Amino acid sequence: MAINSEELEVGLLSISVPVHDPDGRLVAAVSVSASNSRVTVDELRDRFAPVVKVHAAALGRQL
Repeated sequence: MAINSEELEVGLLSISVPVHDPDGRLVAAVSVSASNSRVTVDELRDRFAPVVKVHAAALGRQL
């Protein structure tokens, strides 16, 4: 998982989670972005990251 806290654009927060195929190869990433006026970095990490990880894993299993 990677967290971007306004590194590319002021006010933009994002998390990215890798998607691995059934053989374990990295094939994609799932990312969620939000304005820092709507969420905090802690909220992205604690609330959103677990959900994104579940969906990234599910996507990888379907490949």
